[in-house]
Amino acid sequence: SIYDMGGQLGERRKWIHAFSEVTGILFVAAISEYDQKMLEDSSKNRLVDALDLFKDTANKPFFKNTTIILFLNKSDLFRYKLCERKVPLNQSGLFPDAPDTFEYEDGLAWVKAKFRAQTKHKVYLHVTMATDTRNVEVVFNSCR
Repeated sequence: SIYDMGGQLGERRKWIHAFSEVTGILFVAAISEYDQKMLEDSSKNRLVDALDLFKDTANKPFFKNTTIILFLNKSDLFRYKLCERKVPLNQSGLFPDAPDTFEYEDGLAWVKAKFRAQTKHKVYLHVTMATDTRNVEVVFNSCR
């Protein structure tokens, strides 16, 4: 079974403890939102929030033996924003370690490293584009 726990800030504390018996976590992060702020908290960057939530979730003691699958989603929008619109990865000023380039592969490698640095768990990472149903189907099948 797959359950969507939602990403709303106020809802997170309510559901996290209900999943101590899970065998896998599928975490979806929109990588195109590196320059955007949270709707619920306009002082917080969306990528920072995703990284914080991923770190908090992946490192919960009751998930120590749980498989972690990370979907870096909206890769098409990430590519468009970075490569065509030329929005720097450090547009927000919060990522001084971001590469100062508009190359997709450099930016993607940096985002992957940011997420992998949040936990010592093995992370099965997939770059996805939810609007490409074939891509999502292939990724879901590889996670079985």
